[in-house]
Amino acid sequence: MVLFGYCEVEKLGNIKRYSGGRWVDFNDIRKQTNGNLNSKAVVRRMTGGQWQVISEERRVDVWNATWSDSYSQDNNIEPDYKVESRGRMYQGRYGNPDSYWYGNPWGRQRSLMGFSDSIQGALSGAKIEKVELYLHIGWAWYWAGAVATIGVHNFTSKPSRFNHVRYGIKEVRYSSREQGMWITLDNSVGSWFADGSVRGFTLLKESDDPLYYGHWYGTDGGGEKCPKLRVTYYK
Repeated sequence: MVLFGYCEVEKLGNIKRYSGGRWVDFNDIRKQTNGNLNSKAVVRRMTGGQWQVISEERRVDVWNATWSDSYSQDNNIEPDYKVESRGRMYQGRYGNPDSYWYGNPWGRQRSLMGFSDSIQGALSGAKIEKVELYLHIGWAWYWAGAVATIGVHNFTSKPSRFNHVRYGIKEVRYSSREQGMWITLDNSVGSWFADGSVRGFTLLKESDDPLYYGHWYGTDGGGEKCPKLRVTYYK
């Protein structure tokens, strides 16, 4: 069974108020200016020699990719007979230089993976601490692995043609085939998800070097090998 997401919440000594005969969390503390309640106030306490925010919770949300697929160099989605299973993600040009003449016209392959729109609501107004993407490579041209070149896109559902909004925001080297890895991304990626300008990731390297050729598991990887987005934030 594929889990679409889960959340861990770390309680930070939340502010509470007595209501309805019991103590309840009360973290929505607002600053008052000229009689109007404006932006949320940050409340801290001194503990262990350090100031600690107690008006927010530290959350760790994990979302599995909801769709993924591979595309040819012409940006068209690859046919069923080409991919091992629907949802698998290819990157790069197959290493054999003669492969084009033997029925491999797909050139520099590229892939898309998309995530739930619920991410935008979860991260809206949040303070991002860390953004991580899990990708599991299945096969590489070299036994010593491949390099994944990650970009971002803003498709809300799987398109018939590939496109992206930012190319190559991160490159990471895998050291073997069948290797899973959590990849730390810049915190700005969380902000892009929060404002809706980004909804998923790409795999694309504009190079014919076999070092960039391989396939990664997409939604065909199930709960274990499927791409995952993990965001640590305060809200």
